[in-house]
Amino acid sequence: MAKQSINYILSYYANPKNQRIVRSETEVLTQIQYTDGVLITLIETNSLIKDNFSLTLHSAEYIVESKENQITESMLHNHDGRHSDWHLQFNLQTNAKKTIRIIIDSLSEEEHKTCICGFLYLVKNLLQKEEKKKKIDCNLKKYFFNEHIDELEKECMFLLGKIKIASNINKFMDENDAPLTQEEIDELKKETHLLPFLQWN
Repeated sequence: MAKQSINYILSYYANPKNQRIVRSETEVLTQIQYTDGVLITLIETNSLIKDNFSLTLHSAEYIVESKENQITESMLHNHDGRHSDWHLQFNLQTNAKKTIRIIIDSLSEEEHKTCICGFLYLVKNLLQKEEKKKKIDCNLKKYFFNEHIDELEKECMFLLGKIKIASNINKFMDENDAPLTQEEIDELKKETHLLPFLQWN
């Protein structure tokens, strides 16, 4: 049984001039990197083990990770690991260097793809905020993406709806896999790098 793939999404929305694709026997990595004064990296990983999207800014790392699966002897089974559910993970360098994980359960393959597209739309917004905040003399939206990125607002709203549901059912986890309290979730809204993911209305 082959692993279903939700990958190769980034290439459709990426600025082809700035994307780099590296292939190996088990993995295809698509990367866009901006290095003028600040380091910003957007990566899509398509492998036999897991699907992974990540954005790294100067003070935060955002990771979207699918269920970890491993193919062995034509059998598909869960890969041994701590985090087997589809989740968003935020490694924040501000304040207490928090790691926050948002678990999103029961996604169909199409919903999974929709969430990834929603994530890319939020990345676009984060890049525009970063450009303004760091006074970067480059249109980061155009550097990273083509015109199709603006078509993903509906997918972004779908993702935000899933994040809201996760909040309501105690699926916001800390670095010790303990659910956050409502007070802790409210505190997260003071983290400027997290706020775009917490604006549900």
